[in-house]
Amino acid sequence: MNQLPPNARPAEHPRIFTFDQALTDDLPVLSAQNLSDLSSVLRALSHGVYPRFEAIVTALNAYNLTHGHDRAWAYFHDISILKDAENVYEPYEINLDHDVINDLNMPWQRTGIDAPRAKYRFLCFIHRHTIDMKYKGQKVLYTISVWDREFEWMVWHDMYHRGRRERQRDVQYFWENVIVPDVAFLANRRVFMRDQFRWRMAYHAYEIAENALHNIIEPRHTMWAVMAIGLHYMNKGPTDERHIQVVPDQISVFGGSEEQYLPSIFIRLLWLPMRSPRQGQEENWDGRMDNLNDNDEMRTFVERFRIIERLSWMKKDVRNLVRVFIQEGSLDFLRGVTWFFPALRIPAE
Repeated sequence: MNQLPPNARPAEHPRIFTFDQALTDDLPVLSAQNLSDLSSVLRALSHGVYPRFEAIVTALNAYNLTHGHDRAWAYFHDISILKDAENVYEPYEINLDHDVINDLNMPWQRTGIDAPRAKYRFLCFIHRHTIDMKYKGQKVLYTISVWDREFEWMVWHDMYHRGRRERQRDVQYFWENVIVPDVAFLANRRVFMRDQFRWRMAYHAYEIAENALHNIIEPRHTMWAVMAIGLHYMNKGPTDERHIQVVPDQISVFGGSEEQYLPSIFIRLLWLPMRSPRQGQEENWDGRMDNLNDNDEMRTFVERFRIIERLSWMKKDVRNLVRVFIQEGSLDFLRGVTWFFPALRIPAE
């Protein structure tokens, strides 16, 4: 039997959040920065704008919190800003969270054992690129690399059809040279790049949409595509489907409306600060969610994220999902709360 490293132990809670087990084992204590990041993404989803790019990492990591301890988790590292491979003068470096490294030292087994097992199945690395749009100047776009412990492969997804070869070169340089301490799957970089790295670039959805619109889609829209791909992996995490790396080549997927990706994360990111204790205010938190109809402070918080009229699809999907979650019990505290849908500007039907 192989002996585990001394620091091999499963992550107790989804990172990057802080927990106070004297208060609750199920919810994090949200810092001011956590709340700012979650609010940035909630406002973007409800107003049809873009969030601060750093905030999407917090939002995607928070998605693990809403699934409980019985699901395979995904860890999203801080976004890497990639340069032209010919202009990189200092090596890239990634310092993973220590609890994630400890979890990586545990053997990965999805099911079938009673012993403590690793929690993180996916490690996700979002890359920020620039692209020269000629008459429109330099624009930002995003791609994502996902390490899947189930199959021991890394898959890079690039959804945008312009400048792919340059981005592929930059990402290849990144993974050939990046310094990542204490991560075993990168120990033999030649084998990793040759046998375990996959390139997913055969996406045409943006190009087809541009042809239909007779207009160029803003490259920054790939921020939503990266989030949708992250949610695609997390939602399919409990399966052993080998085709998990194949993300459907559809603009509805990259826009987040397919399988209600973005409406679902909107609801989950909204209820998390509604229920969780706040850092510095722990003594005021008792975990009770009754009498919400009389809670003006909570209603004012929700009203900050009222969904604008042109996002009618978002209103419909949020309404339908909330009703499903209430019936399932995960949002039972919203049962009978009369102000919730009006606060989000969602009609009853």
